[in-house]
Amino acid sequence: MAATPRLIDGGVTTQGQPFLVMEYVEGVPLDRYCSEQELSATARLSVFRKVCDEVHYAHQHLIVHRDLKPGNILVTAEGEPKLLDFGIAKLLDTPPASPEQTATGLLFPTPLYASPEQVKGEKVTTASDVYSLGVILYELLTGRRPYDTGKETPVLLVTAILQQEPQGGLSGDLDYIVRKAMRKSAAERYGSVEQFSDDVRRYLEGQPVLARKGSFRYYTGRFIQRNRMSAAAAALAVLALAGGLVGTLWQARLARREADRAQAANHFLTEIFEIPAKDSSSRRDLTVRELLELAEKRVPPLLGSDPAVAADVDYALGGGLIWQGAMPQARTLLERSLRHARPRGSPQNRP
Repeated sequence: MAATPRLIDGGVTTQGQPFLVMEYVEGVPLDRYCSEQELSATARLSVFRKVCDEVHYAHQHLIVHRDLKPGNILVTAEGEPKLLDFGIAKLLDTPPASPEQTATGLLFPTPLYASPEQVKGEKVTTASDVYSLGVILYELLTGRRPYDTGKETPVLLVTAILQQEPQGGLSGDLDYIVRKAMRKSAAERYGSVEQFSDDVRRYLEGQPVLARKGSFRYYTGRFIQRNRMSAAAAALAVLALAGGLVGTLWQARLARREADRAQAANHFLTEIFEIPAKDSSSRRDLTVRELLELAEKRVPPLLGSDPAVAADVDYALGGGLIWQGAMPQARTLLERSLRHARPRGSPQNRP
């Protein structure tokens, strides 16, 4: 339900002046209310949307306010804004004010909040109120006027409204929203106050705003911002999956490397024990200890090609020599195996 003050009476004075009797409103101007309550930007946007609801209600009843400004919007103690001063409001189906009327100030709105078409005396539509609301929102969010005119004379203000762009002070989507509402051309503004308010809602909810033609990165960023927990969980799941995959591949690589080393070591030892069968000059069968000692002499060449395989062979040969009772030789092989199997600087020993 609209919070616009109720019309009680109206008429014309004996001097010919029209008048309206409106419901009394207990409240403070919009800008003062936001300052005194020390409202955050989010809270100011929420109050502003309520103002938009009131203006939209008037538009639905074919009334353009034409003089929207913080002083004409009072906010009650309950935080409800109410529109005042419909003194120059007009029905949408009445003829526009003539340039002469505008020039003499008979129907001229407060200059700072007037739209370009108003200061030029052109046809006024709901887009004019959209522009004024854009100026109001700019002030509520930045605490300053949108145009830098130095001395604020009517002529300089009109020139700024027609030619200048709003000063910086806003960033991101809010800047796009305010600039769209304050376009010089009425056709380039929001199509209605309702659309303006809805874009503010989109901003508050972290959704892409209509005022900004965003890229894929922009829409993705907005989606992530709205779904931070879900996005974080998805990211962790991806990382876990990637980590598991990397771990699996690493383990497979290690297993393959260990298998290759074992195969090389077994191949070397097999060749050692086949020496008597291949060597026809041998006059007798070699003992196990002699074979192990023979194999020990063939290990050093492996150190240059594959120290890891050589370390495995030394370890196997050392164990065999222990069983043969050749403790000094076994100790030498086992120590050499340890040196080549352990990474330099590592305190870990071979198991």
